[in-house]
Amino acid sequence: MVVPREVVYEKFRVPHIVKSYSRIPDVIPLPALVQIQVDSYKIFIEEGLRELLDEISPIQDFTGNRLEMRFSDYRFDEPKYSQEEC
Repeated sequence: MVVPREVVYEKFRVPHIVKSYSRIPDVIPLPALVQIQVDSYKIFIEEGLRELLDEISPIQDFTGNRLEMRFSDYRFDEPKYSQEEC
């Protein structure tokens, strides 16, 4: 398949021919990469963060007898300040 196109070299337009020797004429559609990232972040917020907090919980004082802190739950509130204010 020969695809003519113009390539810009600095200030000049030069006709350039791209030759493809592949046997597959159709281009494979790309996945929605942004959606994959959004889904991955959603899974991290819902499951991954809980697993991370469970790994370090409870936190005890250096003697192990007096104080103990557990992460029971987490939430994301709206930001106190807007981007413009910051």
